[in-house]
Amino acid sequence: RTIKEKRDAYVQRLTDIYENNVKKAHIDVIRGYGKFTTDPEPTIEVDGKKYTAPHIIIATGGRPAVPSDSEIPGASLGMTSDGFFELEELPRRSVIVGAGYIAVEIVGILSTLGSKSSLLIRHDKVV
Repeated sequence: RTIKEKRDAYVQRLTDIYENNVKKAHIDVIRGYGKFTTDPEPTIEVDGKKYTAPHIIIATGGRPAVPSDSEIPGASLGMTSDGFFELEELPRRSVIVGAGYIAVEIVGILSTLGSKSSLLIRHDKVV
């Protein structure tokens, strides 16, 4: 199998585990654009519909900060996590920069698939 097939299977397995854990915890997942309301009870409005619950989480996702070559020489040689999901072949060696969960998961996936992988972090702990 190609790296894409292996990676996609690995990511699907993780997704299934996460979704199963959410179901076991009896958590309702509502997809869409949400915002908290001014209602007296904890309420969120998602795509025009209101939901009230004792505990509400809005998972916003994020966007990577991509430096230019003038800021960091050689920066254009790197890729974001989106680029990782476009790889067709497994790199022999890889260096992942970051200490967040995405960096840790990607270095784990690459290492598991056989790439000699390193994780570069600024402090002494991953998130």
